[in-house]
Parts: sequence; C-alpha cells; structure tokens
Amino acid sequence: KRDLLEGLLGNDILAFHLRYHADNFMETVGTELESHLDWDRLQVRRGDHRTLVRAYPISIDFEAIFRLAESREVTEACQRLRSEQRLGGIKIGLSVDRLDYTKGIPERLEALDRFFELHPEWVGRFTYVQIGVPTRGNLEDYQAVVSDIEARCNRLNARFARGPWRPALLLKGHQDFNTLIPYYKIADLCMVSSLHDGMNLVAKEFVAASSNDHGVLLLSPFTGAARELEQALTVNPYDTEQFAEAIHLALTMPADEQKGRLERMRAKVADRNIYAWAQDILQDVVELAETNALNNRS
Repeated sequence: KRDLLEGLLGNDILAFHLRYHADNFMETVGTELESHLDWDRLQVRRGDHRTLVRAYPISIDFEAIFRLAESREVTEACQRLRSEQRLGGIKIGLSVDRLDYTKGIPERLEALDRFFELHPEWVGRFTYVQIGVPTRGNLEDYQAVVSDIEARCNRLNARFARGPWRPALLLKGHQDFNTLIPYYKIADLCMVSSLHDGMNLVAKEFVAASSNDHGVLLLSPFTGAARELEQALTVNPYDTEQFAEAIHLALTMPADEQKGRLERMRAKVADRNIYAWAQDILQDVVELAETNALNNRS
C-alpha cells in the first residue's frame, strides 16, 4: 500500500468523485507516509513534490442525452421496445448495471420478491427490466454473481408469472448507449441500489432522458450520485422491507410530484455537466502551472 500511495503522489493533481474519498486519501497518506498535509489548500507535500487532492464529481453530456430522448427516433424505438418485449399497458421498472457484486442486484431482486408479496395487486401490471453488462467473466467470483442473479430471476418468474406476463426480464449483454435511451424513456421507475459506488452515471442518464417529466428515481445512499440527486427516493439495499415499500411509493406517486422532482434533478445535472467537470479540472491545472512557474522564477 505504501508503494501505491507513493505512486499516486507522483501526480500533480489527484481527482476523486467525492470529497469524502479525497479526505480519506489524505488521512491514509498521513497515517502511512512521512508527509505534510495542508488541509486548507487540500494538498500533500512529500519531499519536494506537492500533490493537489480534489473532488470533481463526474457527470454526463446532459444536452446530448436530453435532445436524443426528445427525438422522433427514440419515440419510435420506445413503441418498438414495448411491442418486442411485451411491455405494453404495464408499468416498467429499470436497472442498468455491470453484473458486479457491488451493484446490489441480488438484494434488489429480493426486494422485488417482497414487493409482490406485499402488493399482489401489481402482479401482471409491473415488470422489472434488468439490463446486465457482463464484466470479468473469466473470474469465478463474478461467474457466481451472474449465476445467482439468473437463479433469482428464474425463481421470481416461476413464483409470480401469469400467462405471457413475467415479473422480471433479464437482458444480458453489452448495450450500445443509444439503445439505452428508449429504456430510460419508458421506465416508470429506475432503481440504482448499489452497495457501493463512486458516482453511478446511470442515475444521471435516467434523469437527463426523462424529457417527458415521467418516472421516479430510486437511489442508494451508497452512491456518489445520492449527494447531488437529493430529490430521488432513497432506498437502502440492505433493508428489504423499506426497499419494497419504496417501489410501491414510486409506482403510485402522483404525476405532478414526479415532474417536480425530475425538474429539480434535471436542473442540477444540466448545470453540473461533463463540460463543467472538465473546466474545473483544467482551471486547477492552469493555476498549478502558474504557481509552479512563479516558484521556479523565485
């Protein structure tokens, strides 16, 4: 770990998604290495080298996603999607994740099972769509995660399926980004219930794609995005009962409340977009270069 810390301190600027992670890094350096921590300037000095430690919460190209969601092509794709996946006339829940043990997918499926137990009136009226992107498939632990998710989806469908309707639809494979927008657009709720995440851009993409002012975001407090998207419904992935009731709350939320929450979240994502993120970093790079040049002259 000392080698890793020393290697990271070879940079002039270290960027983290969250201030909490930046502070944690500085505290770790202070514990492990002989160094000077300047908490006022948020920098570490080790020997003759200084490293700025900053939090730059990454974001998305809001305008591009919003315009695409408004396009005729996406409107037509939404209609095809409902037809092809037999999603016409029912409410839709959506999650988009890497098939990774940090994403809380088994916990989410457990909450869905409990949701149908508590609210049987939604049987036949609500389908959960899990878009799963394979990752590290050659590792045994990740293979076990995928097998567990598949088994849970199969049990959920075996227990609650009625005729052609299925409560869970698992779509595995790499998805082109443009193909995700119709899923975001038709979703009545989007569940991002990670056990741990640096930021999670799916939450921001869903908000940006909600140009029709429709949909509810359920967001784990263990994501970086939860610090910014405060109008989302908070779901603790470890609390099955609370999670199940949050799904019901999202599905019954009045349209005007959905619109108000989305408008406030969209405004924040639009303001703090990927260009603002890049500008913050480049501004610090320029200031650092000017300071170094001044120090060298003196």
